[in-house]
Amino acid sequence: MCVLRPQSLRSPFKILNESSGPYETAKSLRAQVLPLVEELGIAALKIGMLPTADIVLEVARLLAETDLPAPVIDPVFQSSSGYELMEKEAIEALVTELMPLARLLTPKIFLKQRP
Repeated sequence: MCVLRPQSLRSPFKILNESSGPYETAKSLRAQVLPLVEELGIAALKIGMLPTADIVLEVARLLAETDLPAPVIDPVFQSSSGYELMEKEAIEALVTELMPLARLLTPKIFLKQRP
């Protein structure tokens, strides 16, 4: 459910299948981001829903290892119907590992309400 289109400018990526689960994996996310970083000059980066801690940590690693700019972080925690879209561990990793790297954080009432 990461909002990455499975291709680069030069070649398409393999689409995830049923056995890989409902989300991108950290490995597949890295495989999609690195070619884009190498091919393009990324001037801005906005991060939304990151459902698992592995994905959050991989994004933090990519930011540290590449020349990607400091991101705008606009986290998506719940659907409008109240369905949880991030694992608890993902929220913890987002707060401790990724938010300190942000250029801008969008406010979320949900974070204030969490214990």
